[in-house]
Amino acid sequence: TARPISLVLWVVLATLLASAAIGSLVSARRFVHASLCGAALVAVLLATVPVLSAPVQHLALQPFPDAPQYADSARHLAQGDGYVTTVHGGEPVTPMHSPGFSVLLAPFAAIGDYPRNVQTAVQWFAVAYVGATALIAWQLAGPLAAVLAALMLATSPFARISGTVVLSDLFAVLLVLVVMALIARMSSWRAYASGLIAGILVCVRLNM
Repeated sequence: TARPISLVLWVVLATLLASAAIGSLVSARRFVHASLCGAALVAVLLATVPVLSAPVQHLALQPFPDAPQYADSARHLAQGDGYVTTVHGGEPVTPMHSPGFSVLLAPFAAIGDYPRNVQTAVQWFAVAYVGATALIAWQLAGPLAAVLAALMLATSPFARISGTVVLSDLFAVLLVLVVMALIARMSSWRAYASGLIAGILVCVRLNM
């Protein structure tokens, strides 16, 4: 079902962009702006279709030990065992990664069946990444920039693949984008917020 949905969205997007181009020729600014806003929303939907339709890899087939450790340590946190992992067998040991990503996954690990609950969380993190990228582009340069950003994500495999594996890369990039958006128009509260998010980023992925 993903292919027909994507095809319809491509047609709608092309129609809206053509409408914006025609409107610019007759100096209909409000019409152009409305068309571009609609195109941005459609482009975001277009970029999320492959993310939500991508088959999730079985946890045992994902990069070891990274993905199993992230998921397993989130499960142990949800169970109140502390930041430990047992993916190597034997006694619980401290995972090799910073705890931030597992802490973010822990609330999801407490609901539903493991590891599907954690994998679903990662998939929705990828959706949030798509939306945040377009929103930040819109904030910085308007709806046309949001369209272009969303189209890049729609044609790039990064979000789609990252939504199928329990790794921190995509969420770390999402935090970087938020920091960039905050410091682009600096103010006191934005400085504090960017510092806080940068600290969270270190906890999520120490080597960013």
